[in-house]
Amino acid sequence: MSTSPYITDGTEHLSAAEGIPQPLRGAPELTVIQTPVHTIVAYYVDDGDRQPAPEVELIADTGHKHHFAIVKLKTYATHLAVRGERDDHPLTKSMGEAIAEVRPSPWIRELGPPSGWSKFKKSDMHWRHLLFALHDERFEAVCQVVGVSVHPGPMKLSKLIEP
Repeated sequence: MSTSPYITDGTEHLSAAEGIPQPLRGAPELTVIQTPVHTIVAYYVDDGDRQPAPEVELIADTGHKHHFAIVKLKTYATHLAVRGERDDHPLTKSMGEAIAEVRPSPWIRELGPPSGWSKFKKSDMHWRHLLFALHDERFEAVCQVVGVSVHPGPMKLSKLIEP
């Protein structure tokens, strides 16, 4: 039985999640903090992503061995699967550690527009279906990306909840 929160129809595929650093190979888990307004996802990044794309803010490098990414999301729906369940998802069975976007998203199609959708400007209607697959966990969100930054390690709670 799949642990997916939606039914796949075979038309969807995974593509690179633009503007979001890839995780460190073998990184076991994500740190996910949900507030009433945002969801914060943090994970150690691949050495190749220590110098991220120009739209990603790189906080001062301290020379620490591992850097970590903080991805701040405005979420519409989320789902977290833990060890064992991660490999039971139809789209991630053969996927290693990666951050990807599901296109076209069956989950967005099933959910339909958020309540009050008509109040949003067209520029606010771009919801993305992101899939964060690490070694032991999988986190999925229908969301808008609010911010992405890369920080020198170690990862500390105080760094994650800064305004």
